[in-house]
Amino acid sequence: MGSVLLLTKNILVEQKLQAKLQRLNYEVFCCSNMFYLITQQAKRLPMINYFDYIILSETISENELQQLLTLLPESKIILRKLEKEPEKQLEGIHG
Repeated sequence: MGSVLLLTKNILVEQKLQAKLQRLNYEVFCCSNMFYLITQQAKRLPMINYFDYIILSETISENELQQLLTLLPESKIILRKLEKEPEKQLEGIHG
């Protein structure tokens, strides 16, 4: 079992993904507030260290994603959820 932080701007968009991960026995914390805390205060939150994986929703824009990647720990496995293939692969994203 692992723990997943699902960062999004709208938690209702992520209900299906959250349910699928929970069926696979992952603990999922879907949060929009933490996204805003990280980006607005531009500081690292110690709570992030409790999660094994971080999934970034497609509701987060590319510019916000770039800003967020500089604030997230490099040791974490970071995944990007997208509806279609990205035009270019971003450094720091594992999948």
